[in-house]
Amino acid sequence: MEETTKTIDRLNDGADKLAKAIRQGHRATSDVSIPIAFEEIRLAVEERFEEIKRLKETKQADASTQKYEFTGETKDIQNCTVRQIRRISDGEIGGWIESEKNLSHEGDCWIGENAWVSGYANVSGDANVSGDAWVYGDAKVSGNAKVSGNAKVSGDAWVYGDAKVSGDAWVYGIAKVSGDAWVYGDAWVYGDAKVSGNAKVSGNAKVSGDAWVYGDAKVSGDAWVYGDAWVYGDAKVSGGVIR
Repeated sequence: MEETTKTIDRLNDGADKLAKAIRQGHRATSDVSIPIAFEEIRLAVEERFEEIKRLKETKQADASTQKYEFTGETKDIQNCTVRQIRRISDGEIGGWIESEKNLSHEGDCWIGENAWVSGYANVSGDANVSGDAWVYGDAKVSGNAKVSGNAKVSGDAWVYGDAKVSGDAWVYGIAKVSGDAWVYGDAWVYGDAKVSGNAKVSGNAKVSGDAWVYGDAKVSGDAWVYGDAWVYGDAKVSGGVIR
C-alpha cells in the first residue's frame, strides 16, 4: 500500500504540472498549429488522471468489502484456468477471471457471464466486459469503457474513458483507445497507436505503429493507417494506406 501511495503522489504531481503547462501555453500563443500539440498534452493529462483514479481504487480495495465471490465453477481456456464469479449484493452470475487481480472490488465494473479476463489484465472503475469478449495479458479496461461482442484487448493495451471496443475488434500491443472512441467490426488497433476523441475505426481497418486517429475522424473499410500518420478533425478514410 505504501508503494501505491507513492505512485499516486508522483502521478498527481505530474498531472498538475501538465495541466499548468496547458494553461500557460494557451495564454502564450494563438498559433493555429498549436491545437495539435494541445491535443497531445490533453491526452497525456487524461491518461495520468485515469491512472491516478485506478490506483486509488486499488488502494481503497485493500480495506473494502468484497463485491463478488467465486461460484466454485472453473474451466480451462487458452492454457489457463478461470473461475466464475457471482455478485454478492444480488447473486448475479458473472463471467470468468483467473484471479481477483483481474476485476476490482471497487466501482461498478463487471464482467458478463460469458466474458473472461485472465493473466495480469485488470478491469476497474465502471468498466464493463460482456458478450464473449476476452481481456488478457497486461491489458487494462477502466473508466466507463465497454468491451463487448467477440472483441479482444490484450498485451499492454488500455481502453478507458467512455471508449467502446466491440464486434470482432482487437486492440493489442501498447495501443490506447480513449474518450468516446469506438473500435468495432473486424478492426485492429495495435502497436503504439491511439484512437481518441469521438473517432471511429471499423470494418477491416487497421491502425498501427505510432498512428493516431482522433477528433471526429472515421477510418473504415480496408484502410490501414500506420507509421507516424495522424487522422483527425472530420477526416474520413475508407480504403488505401496512410503512413
